[in-house]
Amino acid sequence: MKKSFRNVLGLIAFSFFSLAHAGFNEGMDSYTHGDYPSALKEFQSLADSGNRYAQFNLGVMYALGQGVQKDEKTAVALYRKAAEQGLAMAQFNLGQAYEEAAGVSLDEALALNWYRKAAEQDYPRAQFNLGLMYARGEGVKPDLVQAYKWFHLAALGGAPYAERNRDNAEKHMTAKQIDQAMALARSWVPKNM
Repeated sequence: MKKSFRNVLGLIAFSFFSLAHAGFNEGMDSYTHGDYPSALKEFQSLADSGNRYAQFNLGVMYALGQGVQKDEKTAVALYRKAAEQGLAMAQFNLGQAYEEAAGVSLDEALALNWYRKAAEQDYPRAQFNLGLMYARGEGVKPDLVQAYKWFHLAALGGAPYAERNRDNAEKHMTAKQIDQAMALARSWVPKNM
């Protein structure tokens, strides 16, 4: 299953955040109504003041070319600002950028690092991608126990294809490995940022 940076960006969680910051709700309203220039103005002001949600949203707009010239490098820079403040969605998109060389050079180790940061915050899509990297040995030594653990957690979070990938991994594992993976999954506790 080939992941696409552009498809990931299309699944933006703009509606999840109703912040008290002046301008954010106005930016959200403008964005949802397709008024990208107004959304850009509101998000830019907040992003400049360090608001991680506005930085993320602005990054999405640059990645998709909504109200601005499409610019994946600028999108990545904005994701990085939000990711460094602990925003799981931004960490996930940054991991995706490194995995697909979208606005940055291909770097599987950095992709793994950013996916892990988001996965540890219980972000199911990052858990799924982390499972894929462990299963395929991308940026890390192949490890079906870790892959199974992350697929299982992603499945619990509702990530598409996670259950199927967990079940496929199970076909290549011993009973002891499956028990180890389930013990890791049961003992796992998300980190909140």
